[in-house]
Amino acid sequence: MKKRMIALILLAVLALSLPALGEPLLKLVPVQWCDEDREYTMHQNKCPVTVTQEWLDAQGVTLEQLQGGVGIGLASETFTQPMPGEMLLKARVVSVLPDGETLLLEMDGVPMLFDGENIRVVSIDLTRCKPSEDSGYRMLMGLHGAIRTTGIGCAGYIWSPDGRVALVANGIATLGGGSNPFGMTLLDARDGALYMAEPGGSYNRGMGMVIQQACFDDESGLLYCVVYVNRTSQLRSYNPESGRWKILSSPRGAMACEGMGWNAQGKLQFLMYDGGDIYLTTHSLETGMTAQELLPNIGNPMNFAVTPSFTLLVSKIKSGDMEFSVPYCFADGGIYRIAFFAEDGATRAQLEPAEDAPQSGAAVKTLSGWHAALSPDGRYALLACMSREWAFSAYVMDTSTLALTSVDISAFADEIAEKGAGFQYGNGRWRPGLCFTGGDRYILLPFLDGSTVLCELTETGAQ
Repeated sequence: MKKRMIALILLAVLALSLPALGEPLLKLVPVQWCDEDREYTMHQNKCPVTVTQEWLDAQGVTLEQLQGGVGIGLASETFTQPMPGEMLLKARVVSVLPDGETLLLEMDGVPMLFDGENIRVVSIDLTRCKPSEDSGYRMLMGLHGAIRTTGIGCAGYIWSPDGRVALVANGIATLGGGSNPFGMTLLDARDGALYMAEPGGSYNRGMGMVIQQACFDDESGLLYCVVYVNRTSQLRSYNPESGRWKILSSPRGAMACEGMGWNAQGKLQFLMYDGGDIYLTTHSLETGMTAQELLPNIGNPMNFAVTPSFTLLVSKIKSGDMEFSVPYCFADGGIYRIAFFAEDGATRAQLEPAEDAPQSGAAVKTLSGWHAALSPDGRYALLACMSREWAFSAYVMDTSTLALTSVDISAFADEIAEKGAGFQYGNGRWRPGLCFTGGDRYILLPFLDGSTVLCELTETGAQ
């Protein structure tokens, strides 16, 4: 392979049997992001939805006239109060900002920004919201509740490179229900304001906008996204500062797979569904041209991650009554399945053409790929394997050599046993699996009950 990546393969078992690979072991350990014995300062608005008096005057309404004034107050009405660390720990981590220091938490459906010292409760800024044609501002009152199920990491929040603003990703609503009533919802990390920059809609009604996938450009700061509007898929750019759109092309397909990014040629890439067909879609900002390549039958893509260093795809495959995930990569102009084999007490990886069946034999025990998540720089990926005996294993893979290093996650054995391993995609709700967050510094590990654990990798010494 010409492209370099280091891949992690995470574990989901109670007892991990580590092969003798002769390389330093890695251990996944929880991050203590909050001191339960400490008291923190929480800042919040008096009401979850805020307006300014200037905006009220311009609209010709009063607070009482807006939904009876329930849940709506002036942005100037703020207060602070102490929050014990013991209570703060009840919040779940859903994302870490690009600075690697600020956490986005969620508690009872309400997002909060935590910088290690202060907590900022996110409020809905009605003055920056664009009303819907059929429901006005009414749906905005439920924004907090809507983003409760957005997912974690980039499946929930896509951050600008400077961490000033995030697009609230709505993959669960879009993929699961074919609608997104909250359109382009943005979170301003500077003042903790949540607002709808563009009203949402649905596939069936053809009203409003359904944002499917998006990514920021590190150089320009523009947001590029695939939207479904007026029963047509469009690739657009959006300037968060000016609020201006630009239509770039209309690719084939009604739905985009989770994930998009920039490849080694500096082109924007993503996947589009068109019936049963899946197209690798590439857009050149230099020429303005969009090209689409029909991919072979690789199952149902669940996650697509593109970097200048490496491109990774996780797809769900059905085999009889079983359903499992398979990692693929794009290399040397083709798509390959990343296959894992256990043999003579060691585990190895190899690339196989996507259409080839897994190898089998008495001496070789085939491992099913279970999950994969690519780091932002493309040098690492989180992967998971499972044996025929339903045993999971964890490794780091250097794809320049396909050499594997084992990963120990025994620190999470109790939680895996109690809550179930949320490493995989799907489970009927399009729930995302583990992911990188805060750049490639942290790993966010979800469980099937919706809880999360913020982790990082450490070396444990030679085996």
